[in-house]
Amino acid sequence: MTTKNDFTVEEWEKVSALPGLVLAGAAWADGKMMPAMRELVAGGEVLTAAADGQPEGSVVRDIFAGAAQSKPDLGEAKPASTQEAVTVMTGRIQEAFAVLSAKATADEVAAVRTTLEGTAKAVVERLGSGFWGSGSEKVSAGEQAFLDRLAQVLETGEVPTGPAHAPADAAPADAAPADAAPADAVPADAVPADAVPADAAPEAPAAE
Repeated sequence: MTTKNDFTVEEWEKVSALPGLVLAGAAWADGKMMPAMRELVAGGEVLTAAADGQPEGSVVRDIFAGAAQSKPDLGEAKPASTQEAVTVMTGRIQEAFAVLSAKATADEVAAVRTTLEGTAKAVVERLGSGFWGSGSEKVSAGEQAFLDRLAQVLETGEVPTGPAHAPADAAPADAAPADAAPADAVPADAVPADAVPADAAPEAPAAE
């Protein structure tokens, strides 16, 4: 059984911060800097249950015990938006989980992974979208993007290179309008592939 004594002080600071980082990342994923208390409570309940189900003194129990009250440590980073904050937290989650994976057993790592993913899911599903959660959409695009990125970080150890947030109005990748023409259909008046209209919009500037 792995215990926190198997980690250095610096390593334990990173590992024990995992629950707080996931809680905050999930709560801020929809763009709100002030998450609803019900969201944090929902995530905290998952963490408490996980701690209670582990042996006294085990690394898994110590990571989650009292974690519901922990605050995310962003270090020296000073994000200008919730999106930037979530990006920073995702990076710190990846770093901390790598430290844990290097010393804990496979079963302990799997238990922490499952609990962290369950915590994030409980937070984002606690409220609906819109004012006070009154919207019909249970999980926003930004929240789903965080869940996907978290799963990839915990399962592969790599931080996705794509955007941290999915556009709120993004259509599913496989969605097609009802009246869409077949993929091989070519209209009779189709413009040649090398034709460029005179009023074509200029190319978008590269991101800084």
